[in-house]
Amino acid sequence: MKYTSNGKTWTVKPGAAHPLNWPVTYYFTEAEMFRKAFAAAAEGNLQRMKKPKKNADCLASFWEPSPGRQVMHTIYRDFASYVPTVKQQLVADLGVSARTGQNIVNNLVGEGILIARSYDTDNRTKILIPSIGFVVAYERQMVNSIIHRNLIVDDDGKKLRRSNLIQACYEFDLLRRNFYPAIIYDALNFRLEEKRENLHQLYG
Repeated sequence: MKYTSNGKTWTVKPGAAHPLNWPVTYYFTEAEMFRKAFAAAAEGNLQRMKKPKKNADCLASFWEPSPGRQVMHTIYRDFASYVPTVKQQLVADLGVSARTGQNIVNNLVGEGILIARSYDTDNRTKILIPSIGFVVAYERQMVNSIIHRNLIVDDDGKKLRRSNLIQACYEFDLLRRNFYPAIIYDALNFRLEEKRENLHQLYG
C-alpha cells in the first residue's frame, strides 16, 4: 500500500503491522522540550504510586498496587529520557508476583502496544520498546490534561491560558502535518484542531 502526500511516497508492505504498532525507532529533536516535561510528570506519577511506610503515613492504608499504570508511566518515562526499559527489571519493580508482572507485559507485547527485543549481547535480556501508537496515546492524554488545567472561564466563555508546553505541541503538530502523509498525520496528531480557534489566537 502506498501513501503519497507533501511530495513524498510512503510504502507499507502487504501483511505488515499497522504503522501505529511499529516500534519507535527515531526521535524528533523538536519534541524534546515537551517530552522532558511529560517524562517528569510520568516520574512524579511513579513516585506517588510507591507504597508509603505505614508507620509514617496514614495514607498507606489507602494504597493499592497499580501495576498496569506503573508499566505505562515507566515505559513513557524511559522512552522520553532515552533510557532502555529492561523487561526483567520492570517486572521486578511492579510490586506484584513475577507471574502477574510477566502476564501484564506479555499481554501488552501480544497486543502490539510494546515490542520486546533481545539485548545485543545477551539474548536472555529483553528490551521493551514502545509502539508509535503507545507514544501517541500517552502524549495525547498529557496534552488534554494540560489543556484542561489551562482553560479559564470569562465573559466570553472558555479560553485557553497561554502555555509554553501547548505551544510546543501545537508547533510540533504543524511540523508533522508538513512531513507526513495526511492518513498518517490524522493518526498521530494531538487532536488540537477542535480547539483551533483559541489556539490560533494564542500561537498564530
